[in-house]
Amino acid sequence: MLLMIALTFITSFVETFTYFYMKKRCSAQTTAIVSSTSMVRYRSYRETPETQYISEPMKRKQRMQLLVDTDSRFRYKSIYADSRGEKAGNKLIIHYSPADPDTYYIGDRVNDYRNTAIIMLVLGVLVLFSSAALTILLFIRPQTAK
Repeated sequence: MLLMIALTFITSFVETFTYFYMKKRCSAQTTAIVSSTSMVRYRSYRETPETQYISEPMKRKQRMQLLVDTDSRFRYKSIYADSRGEKAGNKLIIHYSPADPDTYYIGDRVNDYRNTAIIMLVLGVLVLFSSAALTILLFIRPQTAK
């Protein structure tokens, strides 16, 4: 139980740190238009900055290609990501770091880090209180009954 509590709190801390790091660091923005969406499985997948928002590349999932309105700093003309219901022609904002354009996020996807942090924190607190309640019920109460 203690290991599970520690892991949930560590995960929550890491996700919170990543959320604030990305929000602070990715201060520049450019726009992108969804050029196409399709069901794709990447057989010869290699993670690059253009494909960092593809999860589970070997699974057949709805993916999208974004054509980016590049500026002098953001150097990728097209990036790929899992589709979340976007259709061809939709406009999305790409937030990126001016110092390191490889660090970016699409639209509001940075909120995934925050949501994971909240879920892990809640799970950690639930496990903490559950283990405290079990400890009281199993070890402390029987001794007070004697």
